[in-house]
Amino acid sequence: MPWYVNMGIIIAVVVAVTTFLFFFASKAVAKKQTDDERETVNVSMNFLALFYAVFVVLVFVDVQSQHDQIQDNVVKEASILVDMYRTSSALPLFDKVGVANAVYEYAEHVITTELPLMRAGKDYALVPYIHSDKLWNALSTVSPKDYKELALYETMLRRLGELTDARFQRFTSVDGRTSPFIWTVLIYGAIITVVSLVMLSAKSSTSNLLLVSFTVSMLVLVLMLIYSLDRPFAGATGVPLDAFREVLNTVVR
Repeated sequence: MPWYVNMGIIIAVVVAVTTFLFFFASKAVAKKQTDDERETVNVSMNFLALFYAVFVVLVFVDVQSQHDQIQDNVVKEASILVDMYRTSSALPLFDKVGVANAVYEYAEHVITTELPLMRAGKDYALVPYIHSDKLWNALSTVSPKDYKELALYETMLRRLGELTDARFQRFTSVDGRTSPFIWTVLIYGAIITVVSLVMLSAKSSTSNLLLVSFTVSMLVLVLMLIYSLDRPFAGATGVPLDAFREVLNTVVR
């Protein structure tokens, strides 16, 4: 199912559970409670909610930063391919064609084969380095005839090493980088926050029930956003591979 359908189902379930807890708590909460006791509970719950909100913001900023770094790495990998193709244009025709074909096949393989595997969360070790080897084979056949071609050849060899590093980083970033312990704190904190909101609003009007439901829905959306950003190649926030499509367009031109 599309991501927005899954999101709608999750929010609907959470709101339904919150509503049930609200009406259950309205009967379970003690009717007699002094103003001092109520004030003490409110202060404690507000402090807990503030602490949890700060923690969620810190986790979100960290995940967003990692997501941006991964996207920059993808763009870097594609730009290396373009740079190698343009550098090869100064080589003899036979060598230039070999490098151009290898660059095109590399980018095409990323789009048609590697991207589906990354979206499925497959391990990078399952993807062979065939097209990296083709680039190396294309470069290994180059025989520089003067100092200019030798300098270009050395540049492309260096860029090939950078390309291999960028590719390795792309595959190792497929899985989420947020530790299970942090996810445990996020989920446990969300449960405590929801229960606290329900308990504090149990004696209130229906308008407060709507306010609690909206707050809980927003909390669920934030957690889903963190989960999506933590898996950079899957979901609605997946890193686009338009840079590799631009590689194909550059080579075709």
